[in-house]
Amino acid sequence: MPNPPAALPPALPALPPQGIPPGMPPLPGGVSTRGKYVESTTAPHASTVRRLDLSPPPVLQALAMRSGQSPSSGSSSDSGIGALPITLEVGKTLALENRVHATEVFFETRRINRANRAVENGARPTIEQVVRWAQMGRPRKLTSVELDPVTGEINWPYVLTDPIYDLRREPLDLRFRSRADSGSGFQFAEIGEIELQIGNLIDDLKTNMRRYPAGSYGSARTFLDSLLQESRLPVN
Repeated sequence: MPNPPAALPPALPALPPQGIPPGMPPLPGGVSTRGKYVESTTAPHASTVRRLDLSPPPVLQALAMRSGQSPSSGSSSDSGIGALPITLEVGKTLALENRVHATEVFFETRRINRANRAVENGARPTIEQVVRWAQMGRPRKLTSVELDPVTGEINWPYVLTDPIYDLRREPLDLRFRSRADSGSGFQFAEIGEIELQIGNLIDDLKTNMRRYPAGSYGSARTFLDSLLQESRLPVN
């Protein structure tokens, strides 16, 4: 025998006709309005019922409360709509306030980061400290005893008076005496030749450094650095 047809689900109880405007036409698709409820009459076996929320969206409610108005003021047909123009103005004001606040937060965060980096890196050096550090790295200036400013005679340290350096010293003695006689500084090409000659003398000194005490070698090395620096300066 064929199976009997399945029993139909029981229909939902009828909804109370609360707030039904008289003579309201049915909505498209067979949907009728009953107050705050919407009932679908197109379902074949049962009525599908859902609640229709006519209150304003949460954003408009918050903005309306900010403006001092009730979101439910007015009739049910225009609930939350009458306050819309004022709410949009309040929204523009809030957007502007948010931009100003975001800008303030950005610059304040950057200031804090800069202060933290300054603490971690220590205080920035002053101009006087920078100049002093630069001078510490520069060779000292030769005294008038080490280099006579009138005659241009070089008073070599005793280590550099070793006869093995005679061929290195003589061209330098000649150049500094000529500079004193002329009363003018070395030309660019002459400075390059002096740098080469002093560099050769430094190389020879390094080769023979084990022949001299450490202090004497250091004094001779510092003297040559100062002599090279002197060649780049104008005549006093």
